[in-house]
Amino acid sequence: MIDAKRTPLDLIDTVYTLAYWMTGSEAATNELFRRTYNAAEIDASETELLKAFRACYLNFFAHDSSRNVPASPYTPRNLPLSSIFKRYADIKLSVLLSEICELNHRDIATIIGKPVGTIRQWLSWGRKSLIKDTGEHVRQYGESGFASPREKTAGLGFSADLEEVDYR
Repeated sequence: MIDAKRTPLDLIDTVYTLAYWMTGSEAATNELFRRTYNAAEIDASETELLKAFRACYLNFFAHDSSRNVPASPYTPRNLPLSSIFKRYADIKLSVLLSEICELNHRDIATIIGKPVGTIRQWLSWGRKSLIKDTGEHVRQYGESGFASPREKTAGLGFSADLEEVDYR
């Protein structure tokens, strides 16, 4: 449930975390974070701040709507790409609001502007998608979450063997 006493300054860490999970890059996170706080009033409620975050995200990435939209059996084929991007962004944001901000379905529905039933369905789909994406990332990069030096340099024309060399 949204705590009415939390101000935008109290939510700095939460908004930054949401921005990072939504964008996946530090530069885009910083820009989205800056735009969100420029758009929000200093005395905005948590709901108003998160609505501003959503609007800034959709506006910030609207020009590049093919970015990070995975193929999904849940997405109708006849929707324009911008509509698919918006739906994907709303599903992802719904999951993050539930998991990071620990908001209930009704509060998420208020922020996203959709019925509670839709949010429940999106949370189910979104969590499954997040688990699938995380599993693929682990398979690709391993438990550490990073590519090994050998994987990073594959196809670059040189080897990145990290054997210790004794230079004595």
